[in-house]
Amino acid sequence: MSQRDIRIALFGAGNVGRHLLEALRQAPNVNIVGLWNRHPGKWKAVAGDIPVVDTPEQMPAADIFILALKDDVLTDFSAHLKGRNVLTVHTSGAMASNILQTERKGVFYPLQTLTSGSAVEWESIPLLVWAPDAHDLQLLQDLAGRISKNVHVIDDRQRAQLHVAAVFTANFTNAMMQMAKEITGKAHIPYELLIPLARRNFYNILSHDPAEVLTGPARRGDNKTIEKHLLLLQENGFADEAEIYRRITEWIVKRYNKPGK
Repeated sequence: MSQRDIRIALFGAGNVGRHLLEALRQAPNVNIVGLWNRHPGKWKAVAGDIPVVDTPEQMPAADIFILALKDDVLTDFSAHLKGRNVLTVHTSGAMASNILQTERKGVFYPLQTLTSGSAVEWESIPLLVWAPDAHDLQLLQDLAGRISKNVHVIDDRQRAQLHVAAVFTANFTNAMMQMAKEITGKAHIPYELLIPLARRNFYNILSHDPAEVLTGPARRGDNKTIEKHLLLLQENGFADEAEIYRRITEWIVKRYNKPGK
């Protein structure tokens, strides 16, 4: 049985919008009817034969409007699309579906860091979809399934919690590595010495329960080493990093060094 065509309009030419454009182009029986961005020129180099409209109101009729826009503009922007019988979705992990002012609304959230110039393996990326209307939800599942083999129905409450977990997984981990690079840099030690450790650590936490492979002075309850590390950080001008070290150490000690463990 052949798939029916799904007409898509895409709003926003940032990292998420541009990556989605390429994914939608490769998806079977997906027709991209139009593109919009606050600065239309950002689409010119990649739009090809897809129309680029100057205003949201000029967007042609579609089955789904995808708003790949910043969280703080979604509510006001969606007002431009009120009165059109089109399922309108945003791509935010943090925002609920009901912030949209359109009659039909939902979420189409790729759980992945999408950066300029990076290749994306869409088939394995979790695509999280939600809509309060069952028919609209089925339409989103249909579209998502043409892009990824990893599609999940996640409601607004669940997605908000998952987004927090994703920040710990990606953003905070990145920040920790940045701190490590600055610490080694100030000591004139090659940052590259940490790369094999990072690779092994990520392999371990992705192939086991993270709790089972956690090591280090806090996990052992090695107070002398912890105190030495805190002193070194303070002496070398890393006061903020020392506070982060202390708070994370407290969390580990509280979790793993209880009586009887």
